[in-house]
Amino acid sequence: MIEIATEVKTNNQQKTRVGKPALPLFMPTSKEYKTVQARILHYAQEIGWKYVSREEAEQRRGRGLESPRSLSLFFEDLLYTKVREFNSKYKEAEGALVGTLQRLHTDIYGNREFLAYLRNQGKFPYMEENRELDLMVIDYDDLFRPQEKWRNVYEVTEEFYFHNDRYGTREDVVFLINGIPVLAIECKNATKDEAIALGIDQIRRYHAETPEVMVPQMLFTATEAIGFAYGVTWNTVRRNIFRWKHEEVGNLEAKIKTFCAVPQVLRFIKDFIIFAEKEEELQKYLLRQHQTAAVDKVVARALEAKRTRGLVWHTQGSGKTFTMIKAYENEREEMLKPHGFVLDFVGIFNKLEKALAFDSDEINAIVKDMRLLKQLFKAKMESKAPAYLQLIARNFDDKDVDNLIEYFRDKERLKELFKEYKEIEMLYEIISPDAFLRPFIEDYATLSGIYEVVRNAYTRRVYVDKAFQKKTNELVQQHIGARISEAREEYVVIDRRTLETIKQREEGDATKVINLVKAIQKTAEENAGDPFLVALTDRARAVQESFEDRQTGTAEALAALLHEIERNEQRKKRQAEKGLDALTFFVFVRLEESGIPNAETVSKKVQEAFANYPNWQNSEKELRELRQRVTFAIYAEEDDLEKVTELVEGLFSTLQRTYNGGRTFQSA
Repeated sequence: MIEIATEVKTNNQQKTRVGKPALPLFMPTSKEYKTVQARILHYAQEIGWKYVSREEAEQRRGRGLESPRSLSLFFEDLLYTKVREFNSKYKEAEGALVGTLQRLHTDIYGNREFLAYLRNQGKFPYMEENRELDLMVIDYDDLFRPQEKWRNVYEVTEEFYFHNDRYGTREDVVFLINGIPVLAIECKNATKDEAIALGIDQIRRYHAETPEVMVPQMLFTATEAIGFAYGVTWNTVRRNIFRWKHEEVGNLEAKIKTFCAVPQVLRFIKDFIIFAEKEEELQKYLLRQHQTAAVDKVVARALEAKRTRGLVWHTQGSGKTFTMIKAYENEREEMLKPHGFVLDFVGIFNKLEKALAFDSDEINAIVKDMRLLKQLFKAKMESKAPAYLQLIARNFDDKDVDNLIEYFRDKERLKELFKEYKEIEMLYEIISPDAFLRPFIEDYATLSGIYEVVRNAYTRRVYVDKAFQKKTNELVQQHIGARISEAREEYVVIDRRTLETIKQREEGDATKVINLVKAIQKTAEENAGDPFLVALTDRARAVQESFEDRQTGTAEALAALLHEIERNEQRKKRQAEKGLDALTFFVFVRLEESGIPNAETVSKKVQEAFANYPNWQNSEKELRELRQRVTFAIYAEEDDLEKVTELVEGLFSTLQRTYNGGRTFQSA
């Protein structure tokens, strides 16, 4: 048995004690620090997870002579080795995949993209055939292999430290598959009041302060050795955190050995995590024990050769719809024989799942009672739609569009529109084509146009299944699509003539605010490589958020955006006068604004450092060395290390978003 180091704190001093967990494990006392943690590590080893000490883990995560702040989230060498092993045609450079994963957004959207990689849905370029191939990261056939023949590497470590140059966190226990952290456990002392609640609060803090850590991690648990709460990352709402049930109440060993069993963790990742949209907001869910059991039973029953029917009976609020959805998906993967499927479709329209982007052909194949759906559609169009239709008086001219933008600044109105429209849209997609819809076509097209304008104005990022919306999209284009496109796409060019152009345009101030923000974003996308435009986009979004929250009026928001554009024009003029490239001038301005002496000289040294490390976006090693060079260049002129650290973090935060994907910097 390996030795496990635990920390003991006494009289404000920290010491390290090394010992071996005995069999049977001792009962915890209030003075034994990290007892729960040590027991979890012990049980994890007994079910196939290899223990990696904190010191070894940090070495494998890249800690050398640099600060521990430079630690990677991954065991990069192992991940690269397994990817090469699983993908014989993979020829990418070491660090390329990690670079891609590190550039995912540090939010629920990035977490969804990471799950796609974990489910082997990522791609890698195969240059010899000029095409992309599927990327295998985890071999799920381990579900059917004995432990001695597992191909994946399953490891567990403790005190998983990470710092993003602003905040630092230290997770108690972390489980990794092929070098990727996928599950975290927060351990608390049973003698503390509301221990598990405190653990959940810590997990919420990790999301808020170091969201980078939570991008690859899919699951979390919190325990004080008696209770065992679990959930998915990016959803720490209390109603979506559950108790892991076992027949032996309070048996930590049994809970760890069932919840953390390698096959169970693989199934969680592969089959039982769901992302769904509710009112244009992405949500993440994990099927509970009774749901996962029901899914497996449904699939097994459907694949039986002799039995031709079956029934799953769930109580209200038990998650029937998600259960049936996952059963259908898992059953479809098997497809070993022809079979039918009945879905509790009423739940789709009454619960969160109504926003799921199903393919309409699949829905039609499994929903049988079209009469009920038609009644629902008719009722919605007669009771809900008229209040929205009356907002359009001039067939989507500029005044209509401006009125829509102003009307739906109220977030409750916006929320209600998204809710009602998504239900109506799903019903239309399922029913169409059908002569029943003929009396509703014009009103439905107008309602869809309203939704399109408002969604474009107020939704940051929209992730929808275009195939599902195909019928609606075609209808909108046929009836009113051209007018909507004109109102939506005519963005001004962000330059010195913008102010005059805005004054001449015949549109309301609310529309001008939205279109200016979109135009700034579009300009930044078209001029990749200019960090000033990234910063300008951030400021524009802040103005829009204040406008949407009604903290600032329409005229005030418009004036603020025009002021930002004028500032940017003055910046371009000054940059041209100094003859500096975008990177050097951006650093120079930031240093100058922060009061760093000899700002221009320092900015040129920073530019040279970037030129010497052209692969910093794809190489963790180059990124660390580049940060060090930039820090030293500024520190030579500024003695306040805290100020320097904050300044370097701000520079890299903007520059990493500017040069997404990596590029070589040339001297001016």
